[in-house]
Amino acid sequence: MNRDTIFTVKNKDLSRLNADSAVEFFQKLLWAEARRSGIELSKINISRRVNVRDGGIDANVDETQIESETGIIKSGKTSYQIKSGTKKPNIEEELFGKE
Repeated sequence: MNRDTIFTVKNKDLSRLNADSAVEFFQKLLWAEARRSGIELSKINISRRVNVRDGGIDANVDETQIESETGIIKSGKTSYQIKSGTKKPNIEEELFGKE
């Protein structure tokens, strides 16, 4: 049984996003999750500077009072790296540098 709705997002949909639209999509996703969880939007920080070396962190949420951790935001500080396109990045290298 197919349970797709108008809100269903598939990998093929995400792979079509460029860097700017991927950040915009993720921002909306974080805002929706924050509203669902009762988190103030001011606790969400998303960088639009997608081509600047920033240590790999593109967005973060700093929230210690989460009643239900069923979504993408967890208690404490949660950080995210946003990638777009079909190329598979070396995440460990980007976050921790070359060995």
